[in-house]
Formats: sequence, C-alpha cells, structure tokens
Amino acid sequence: MYERINDGFVALDTEWRLTYMNSHATELLGREREQLLGKELSEVFPGVRETEFYDAATDVVAEQEVIAVEEQVDLIDAWIEARIFPDVDGLSIYFREITGRKERERSLERSRKRYRALVDAAPAAILVTDAESGDIVEANRAAEELLGRSADDLTGENHSAIHPAEDKKLYDSLFRERVDSGSGLVNRHADGSQIYVETAAGDRIPVEITSQVIELEDERLIQSVIRDVVKRS
Repeated sequence: MYERINDGFVALDTEWRLTYMNSHATELLGREREQLLGKELSEVFPGVRETEFYDAATDVVAEQEVIAVEEQVDLIDAWIEARIFPDVDGLSIYFREITGRKERERSLERSRKRYRALVDAAPAAILVTDAESGDIVEANRAAEELLGRSADDLTGENHSAIHPAEDKKLYDSLFRERVDSGSGLVNRHADGSQIYVETAAGDRIPVEITSQVIELEDERLIQSVIRDVVKRS
C-alpha cells in the first residue's frame, strides 16, 4: 500500500529511529534505505532538530494530534509539505515536494507587490473589489483623499458603501454589469441620472467609473478607476 501512494512515507519509532520508508521517500530524500533504516533521525539528517518539522513532530508526540507543516529543506534543496501522524509505535509521516507551488506563490506575491505599488502611486482614485462578493480589497491614496476614508476603513466594505445608500440596488446592478462585461466606463444609471460617490462627511461627488476585471490564479477582481467629473471639467 505504501509503495502505491504518491507521497513519500517514513515511519519513526519512539526513539526517533527510521523503521520504514517507501520508494518515493528514497527518491525525494536522495538516499537509499540501507543508509537510513535503523538510524536515529538526527544522525542521518544533521541539523534536523533546529527545523520547524522537528518542532512539529515533537508536538505531535506530546499532543497526539496530526500536524501539517511546510518548510524549505536545505539538505535536499527543496520545499517539503509534511503531514505527521501519531502512532502507537512512534510517528507516521507523509510528505511531498512543493517547490514548484512555492515558486508560483512567490512569483504571484511579487506581482501583487508591484501592482500595489503602481496602484498606490496612481493620481486617480482606484478601488479593487472582489468580483464575487463585491467587497473592497484595496484602495489607493487617491481613493482615500476622494472619499475621506482610510484604506483600512474601506477594505472589507461592500462596494455600495461608497455610494448613496438609498440607491444601493442601482449601484449593485451597475457593479454586476461591469463584472459581466469585463470592462467599461459608466457615469450614469439606466434612467440617465448621474452616479455619485459619497464621502465620509456626507458630500456627494459626481463621478465616472472605468472598470476592468482582473483574473488572478486564485481570485477574480475588478479594478475601478474613479474620476471626479467636476474637477476634471
């Protein structure tokens, strides 16, 4: 059974000696069974006691609960995801290499940081909203100035919170239309009336909103550029 699974699998006894490992474990660790079986963990993997994995394994023994941990393992130059299970004879550990996933996550985070920097430096007010929930996830400095509210205050609010409350249904409809179309500019409702944002002080500012749907790896967002039509004119 252990030879058929896709994960590496090793078993440790109560003295932290390796008692079993499947073929996939030998491939991931780059070591043969004969080099490892019967040996105490720190004997064959120097420095293991200073790792998050070792701390997690110690907690599993103490608490008798399953713990999952991700860590970059210098010994094999790879990121490993491990699930550690308590066992009557010691520990059972399933693990897999996740280096590719971690590299994609780092690349995505770098892209997000660059995007945030560009958005924050933009002269126009920009709000980024979750396309599904309609909740604001990001606001730049120009948006803070336009609305008189901090980015922290805006984040988590529904998009309709920046518009007059009595017209919430109209703005919800406009938002869904922009999400469905993928992009577009809007400055009036279907009945021809002007659209507004409402500041923290209660002032209403006539605006036009240009929106663009952004597809990311794990989420769908809509970026809205909001322009004060009075100032622009």
